[in-house]
Amino acid sequence: LPQEMAEFQRHNAFEYSHSHWKLIKPKLAEMLRAKPANSAPKTVSAPEGWSAPTPPKPANSSPETVSAPAALSAPTPPKPANSSPKTVSAPVVLSAPTPPKPADSKLALDWCDVVAADPDPAVVTDAAARARMTATKFPWKVRDRKTGIVMLLCPPGEFMMGSPASEAGRSDDEAQHRVTITKPFYLSETEVTQEVWQKVMGANPSMFNGASNPVEHVSWNDCQKFCQSSGLRLATESEWEYACRAGTTTAHSFGASITQRQANFGSGGTVACGSLPANQWGFREMHGNVWEWCEDVYQATASSAQDAVNGNSSSNRVLRGGAWINDSSSVRSSYRSSNSPVNTPYLIGFRVARAPL
Repeated sequence: LPQEMAEFQRHNAFEYSHSHWKLIKPKLAEMLRAKPANSAPKTVSAPEGWSAPTPPKPANSSPETVSAPAALSAPTPPKPANSSPKTVSAPVVLSAPTPPKPADSKLALDWCDVVAADPDPAVVTDAAARARMTATKFPWKVRDRKTGIVMLLCPPGEFMMGSPASEAGRSDDEAQHRVTITKPFYLSETEVTQEVWQKVMGANPSMFNGASNPVEHVSWNDCQKFCQSSGLRLATESEWEYACRAGTTTAHSFGASITQRQANFGSGGTVACGSLPANQWGFREMHGNVWEWCEDVYQATASSAQDAVNGNSSSNRVLRGGAWINDSSSVRSSYRSSNSPVNTPYLIGFRVARAPL
C-alpha cells in the first residue's frame, strides 16, 4: 500500500478527513484498475498474528479449491437445500438381547437347588403324570439346601385311597374313598438317612448303623424337632399314599404282588436308602425297610383331605409303609398302623415333605 493508506494495514478502522480522502481516492482507484482480470494473484505475507477471513462463496460460481494456512481450520460448507442426504453408517454397538422367558419355564425356589427341572420319562413313565408335574411350573427333582435331602414333586390330582374289599390282607380301617390333592408338594425321594439325621440333630440313635441306611429309633416328637430345625414337615397320610401309589390302583405300586428284589420285607434289618427300585414317580423304599411317621392323628377312617388330621399331644400318630420285619401283606400301599408319638421302636423312621412356596 502507498504510505497514505498505511493506516488500513494497521487498524481495523481509521478515520480520514475529507481533504485526506480526496488525496488518496485517485491513488486507490489507480491501484484497483492496475490489476488485470486474468493476472495471477500476488502472494502477500500476512502480518504476524493475523488470520485471513474466509471469503464468501459466490452464489453461481464453482468452488475453488484453496489450501487453508496451517493455523486455520477449514469451515464446514453449507448443505445445499436440494441435495440428497448422505447416508452415514453409525458405529455398530451390539448387546445381546434378553431371550424371552419360555412359557413353560420353572418357578425359582429359594430353599433348594434344582437337580432335574423336568420329570425323567424313564422314571415317570406315565405321560399324563409328567404333564401334570410340568403344569405346576415347579422343578421335578430338587435338593434341600439345609439338609441335602433330595425331593421329588407330586402334582395335584385325585386318587382312590384305601383298598377294595377284594384285596388280600385288607384291614377294616382301609375303606376306599376318593381324595383330591389340591396343592403340589415335595416329598423326599427316600427315607431320611442316618447321615442326614446326625448332621441336623448331632447324634445317631439307630440300631442298624450305616450312614446311608434309614434313621430309626426316632419318635414322632423327635421327627417334629428335626423338621422344625430344617423347615420341613412330615407328609400327611393322604399325601403319603398318593406318592406311594404313584397312579397305581394295585396292592403295591409294583403290582398285585411284590418281591424282595423290589422291597425290603421279611429280612433281618434295614438296607441303604435308594438301593431298591423306584416306583412310577421315582420314590424308593416306600414298601418296607422302616415304618414311616405321618403327620396325622390315627382315626379308624383315613381323612379325605390333603391336610393332616390333628389331635392332642398324646394321640397315636399314623404309620405307613411297613418295615423290614413284616410280611408282604403289611407293606401294601393302603396298609395302616399307628403308635404313640413318644415311642421310639427300632422299626420306625420317616421321610419329609414340603410345600414348594
